[in-house]
Amino acid sequence: MASWSPATARVFIVGTLVWQDKESLPPFDAAGRKDKEIFDFFKNAGVPAANMKYLCDKEATNEAIMSSLYDFISTANPDDTLFFYYCGHGYGAEETYYFASYDCDEVVKLPISYVVDTIDNFFPGKNAILMADCCHSGYLVKLAEEKAMQGSRLNYAAFSSVFYKAGSTGNWTFSSAVMDALRGEAFLELNGDGKVTLPELESHIQQDMALVEQQFGSSFIAPALKSFVLTGEVKPKSHKRIGEIVNVDYHGTDYLARIETFEGGTFGVRYFSYLNDESGYVSTKQLKPLKLTSYPIGLQMEAYSEEYETWYPCKIEKSLYGLHLIKYDEWDASFNEWMSVEHLRHVRK
Repeated sequence: MASWSPATARVFIVGTLVWQDKESLPPFDAAGRKDKEIFDFFKNAGVPAANMKYLCDKEATNEAIMSSLYDFISTANPDDTLFFYYCGHGYGAEETYYFASYDCDEVVKLPISYVVDTIDNFFPGKNAILMADCCHSGYLVKLAEEKAMQGSRLNYAAFSSVFYKAGSTGNWTFSSAVMDALRGEAFLELNGDGKVTLPELESHIQQDMALVEQQFGSSFIAPALKSFVLTGEVKPKSHKRIGEIVNVDYHGTDYLARIETFEGGTFGVRYFSYLNDESGYVSTKQLKPLKLTSYPIGLQMEAYSEEYETWYPCKIEKSLYGLHLIKYDEWDASFNEWMSVEHLRHVRK
């Protein structure tokens, strides 16, 4: 199985939680920021300082990102693996989307296509693993997949917090899922081989984004990376329910949480929140399974557009953890999108 090592890793992280234009781009709470946590993980894993780049907040100007990305990746070695990560705001429309650099405005823009084109043209390494946590982040995935389909010499894997046409949550749910994989949490290990692979990360992201945020976390993994190992020597689960997402009954109110440990007859759970940093111990009788709605493939329904405040006829194409991929009757498949059940209704006669 292919894997990464500190000696062959290149890590490029951009984390913008504040912007020069405070009115158009409201800041995020920097407490417990996950971009720094991801950077520190690779640093503590032994990736040389020269092979890491972290542009944070005011450092992440448009010029700094563009110039340093090229300078950083172009000196890599043929066997290197690039880890690219962005968090912040994403914006755009009509198949043109941007990452929000610190100083972005109507003229100063960072096209996501620029990032992917630069990596594809100037990274001399072997593998490119791309991640983005922002609105429209799925466009990074779409472009990486297109590069792969066009015969790029790079092996691409790309992960995002949301489908490229949609906005994303302000919570750290996606980035927390990435950290779960890097730490080698037992609940990611699906096939019993003691390792966390990219497909297991993909499954984990899609589950968390769907169940917690009602978003579809887009992803793409090239065939050459289907067995790529992120973390080895993962400890086995101490209970079969570890990793399960449940509702916890606390004095009559349900709180969404993940079961993470089991000890002395009680379950340790971590509650989903902005930072996912609240935890506690509960009894079996406090755990309640999630109730998910799954409509059959081909069912004719109506989908609600918040942009146009209108219901449109559609058909169910796929379902995943309560989300549904729909095709509008009036438009071709390029307009397909993922919908939560709150945005779907049965056809009204």
